[in-house]
Amino acid sequence: MTTSAHPATTTRRRVALATATALAVTPLLLAGPASAAGAAPAQALAATAEVPSHQLWSDVEDGVTRSGARRMRTQATFHIAERRVTALTRTWNGVALTGFTGAVQLVFLDANDRVIGAGGVRTYGVDGTWIGRYDRTDYWEEHVDGPWMADVASVRVVHSHAGKVRLKEIVAYAVDTASPVVDLVNRLNAAKPAS
Repeated sequence: MTTSAHPATTTRRRVALATATALAVTPLLLAGPASAAGAAPAQALAATAEVPSHQLWSDVEDGVTRSGARRMRTQATFHIAERRVTALTRTWNGVALTGFTGAVQLVFLDANDRVIGAGGVRTYGVDGTWIGRYDRTDYWEEHVDGPWMADVASVRVVHSHAGKVRLKEIVAYAVDTASPVVDLVNRLNAAKPAS
């Protein structure tokens, strides 16, 4: 016998999710895409912080090209007990006539800041500013599991230009070799296309 949630419970859950999403999206929407057009070469604005003991959090903004005109920002929370990631990714473009597809992935680090695991890759595309939709924000979730889960001490978001950088392979190498996260970020920065 299967049961379903009472309609009032379902409505409360939807309202709670909509409210949480709106609160999470607001800071991203307030930072307009105009900042991308004149952005300096990309220096990742990474804040990896630990929040309540049952969650790990990462908020990273990157230019996915060396010019910094094509950008991504992801705010991700790893819910440890549920082995679930919830995240919000904003992708925007300061280039007039060409779009791009960016990729985002969450990596899991041990106490020595070595990459020990990774979630799946998500990709999001935007148009040029003169062409169409050049700014978008996407909510995503993912369940993660692996033999390394007991050793997770922190998480870090990584971004790349999906069409020109092989994010999945670079992250897989970092996991296989337990590379320090700084080495992973340096490899991704070195692989960035010029524009």
